[in-house]
Amino acid sequence: AAAGSGGVLAAASAAAAVGAALGAAGRRSRWPPRGRGRAVCLGSLENALEEAKATGESGPPPDWVRLVAGVGSEEAAAAVMREVGNVSQGLQPICLALRSWHRSRAGSGAAAAGGGEAVAVSRAWTVSVSVPPRAMVLVSSMIGEALYEVEPEGDGSLGAPPPMLLAENLEDGQALEDATYLCGAVPKEALPAAGVEDLARGCVEAGLVARSYFDDVAGTITLQTTGACRVRLQGWLQDQGVDFAAVAWTPVGGSGEYLQWLAAAVDGDAA
Repeated sequence: AAAGSGGVLAAASAAAAVGAALGAAGRRSRWPPRGRGRAVCLGSLENALEEAKATGESGPPPDWVRLVAGVGSEEAAAAVMREVGNVSQGLQPICLALRSWHRSRAGSGAAAAGGGEAVAVSRAWTVSVSVPPRAMVLVSSMIGEALYEVEPEGDGSLGAPPPMLLAENLEDGQALEDATYLCGAVPKEALPAAGVEDLARGCVEAGLVARSYFDDVAGTITLQTTGACRVRLQGWLQDQGVDFAAVAWTPVGGSGEYLQWLAAAVDGDAA
């Protein structure tokens, strides 16, 4: 597959592109090739970065796609950051150190029993970077290769999740209620005064969220779930004292393996 010459890819095709890029990286093959095709993609990326810089705006253009990779160590996060820098020094990746809760049948270490399964608790890091749509496949393929080099592969069950690579802002006019996969950002002011960690764990235990991240510095929680679970999750969060109206929901695409794991974690057993 190749990135489009301009415009924003539809969510379905964009999600497939990210998934294909990550799958190719897992087979240790690079996309695009290192010859002329790669040079053309890099040239297009640099032109887009220059155009964005010329606007004088502090943030990325509104149509850019935000890629988010999740890893389990500081060293892995540094490897992803280096890979993004290898694509272009003009890109501005952001690394966050977080705490993560996710569904798992392998309840070892710092895991809490819940619903016949377990909630695994660990330190986690995310690396996010905004890229022009026509460079999404190039950058996601490079990130995907780094992920498969530094992250253990999931086993396809509710054990260790597969490497996480998500894509946000895949605009196709899709209504929020029609989205298949969602990330919800809960700001600090929307959270109850106490028991934030219990909330981050509890929504995973309840089977309404596949993974939650807590940012100790910002005091915010990020929830990964499906559109099918969103209504039930709304009631659960409101019962915990969360201002649901303040939660910012974003439809996401990404690695097919990770999205399959996410769906299995909230909607039932993995196939």
